[in-house]
Amino acid sequence: MMIVVVAMAIIAGAVIPQMEDAVEDSRQSTMLTSLHQLQTILERYKMEHDGRTPVLVSGSLPQLLGPTDKQGNSNPGVPPVFGPYLYEIPTNPLNDSSVIEAATTIPPEAEKYPGWLYDANTGQVWAGLSRGGS
Repeated sequence: MMIVVVAMAIIAGAVIPQMEDAVEDSRQSTMLTSLHQLQTILERYKMEHDGRTPVLVSGSLPQLLGPTDKQGNSNPGVPPVFGPYLYEIPTNPLNDSSVIEAATTIPPEAEKYPGWLYDANTGQVWAGLSRGGS
């Protein structure tokens, strides 16, 4: 009986770290997919709005979440109407935050920020790597 318990402990010791690695790999993959989605949407927005980028407002990009006119004004009354591009800002799975903060340096110091970092001048976006809340 003791041999069975020891064998189970050895197997668990080998399997649990591999599962943790698989979970972290999954988070990384999901983050890269969400980052690519944001980058693609921002490029499309810029193309449809004569090179303009969305404005960062209270940790979000509301111009991506609702319809806009060619100048980027929300809730346009007349066509052409662009968007919405997203229903919600994706959550960064590395830190469970969908907050978008302005990048203060390029490249940004991503390890200091949760959620996403955004440069309104270029429309570039980066994944924040901090696990702290914001």
